[in-house]
Order: sequence, then structure tokens, then C-alpha cells
Amino acid sequence: MIKEIGKKLWIPGTDIYDLGCSTGTTLINLCKEIDGSACFIGYDNSIPMLKQAKRKIKEHKLENRIEVRHYDLNKNLTKLSLKNASIVTMCLVTSIRPPTPKGWDH
Repeated sequence: MIKEIGKKLWIPGTDIYDLGCSTGTTLINLCKEIDGSACFIGYDNSIPMLKQAKRKIKEHKLENRIEVRHYDLNKNLTKLSLKNASIVTMCLVTSIRPPTPKGWDH
């Protein structure tokens, strides 16, 4: 559903952001639906998730259109760069497993 809404709401010449991009699935699906001039940027606080996202982006040959960045979304979001955005997505996924002192990835 996000890709259908995104396709309708995207303004040509603007960028698309995914906060909490995880393994990049939403970015990849949006990228396949939206014109080649769109730039896609994903942020996630999990290095292992970003590594998987980069692998998937490469498998889909979308490295020139999608960029993923490390950022702790639990921190000050006003410092997050969302320049030239017409779409910003954020899908909340909850977990029943609490984080360890080292974080969610351990």
C-alpha cells in the first residue's frame, strides 16, 4: 500500500525518505514504482539491518538510486537531514524481545 500511495503523492524532483528502513524493502518497492529521477534515502539505527539493505539494494541493481544511512532514530530527530522531501515514511515494528545492554542486534 505504501508504494501505491507514494506513487500518487511523490512530487517530481523531490526525494523520498524511509525512517527506520530496516532491510530496505520499502525503499526498493518504492524505487521500482517511481520515476528514475527520484532519490531514495533510508535511515536506520541497526548496522546489521543496513548491511542487509545494502546487499538487497545491490541485488536489485539500485545502488545509484537508493542510499542508506546510519542514524539513531531514538535521538534528536531535528538533526536528521530530510532535504527536499515530498515523502517520508516510517513504519513502526514492535518486538516482544527487549533490547540487551548492547542493543537490539545482540
